[in-house]
Amino acid sequence: MPAPAEPITVVFLAGTPLLGAGFASLMEDRPEVSVVANVTSASELTETVERLEPQVVVLSLVASAPESLELLAAARELRKSRPSLGLLVVTDAVDGLALTLLRGGAHGTGLLVRDHIDDLGSLITAIADVAAGRTVLDPHAANALIQRSDAPGVDDLTTRESEVLEQIALGRSNRAIADELCLSMKSVEKHITAIFRKLDLVDRPAVDRRVMAALAYLRSEVGRSIAPGRGADDA
Repeated sequence: MPAPAEPITVVFLAGTPLLGAGFASLMEDRPEVSVVANVTSASELTETVERLEPQVVVLSLVASAPESLELLAAARELRKSRPSLGLLVVTDAVDGLALTLLRGGAHGTGLLVRDHIDDLGSLITAIADVAAGRTVLDPHAANALIQRSDAPGVDDLTTRESEVLEQIALGRSNRAIADELCLSMKSVEKHITAIFRKLDLVDRPAVDRRVMAALAYLRSEVGRSIAPGRGADDA
């Protein structure tokens, strides 16, 4: 008789400790999964994954929440250093920030819509699939990927320009972007100039182009219309 398989180790990230505790409680009696930690922030996620080396990270996100961008950025960084780490996103919207995860490749990545999860068994199956390197995609999310129309110009950015734009949306200075992406200041400035050109952001006294670029990025990620208000005066 074959020995029972070892449980899949999971770190769960939710917006509140209560939600994380609820998830762990649901999994207590399931031998397929072992929740080794619950975390609530990007920094805690990174430290915990580095320390415990789980097989899967489950992110419970609200697509429109500002902190979701930071959480996804942290998850993507973890995947760069740990390609075998499975990532499963459970979100409330198919066309929100969670789709950012798929840009780095769909291997070992899952995206489920919270309201479409039928039972605990289907969630555990999704965890097992991403742990095995497979892709799990809610059918509604697949349709959103096909039908989605990003803000003009965003699709024309190179991979590096997209990374720089993401850093701008996070509010980082040119120096911070250079440090984060291991680029020279000159390269950062060159990429930002290209971003402004491709997004058709003309230099005008009453418009802050960095703010408008960040709005274009968020519009494309969240999949909603963000009405551009008055631009901030240039410093």
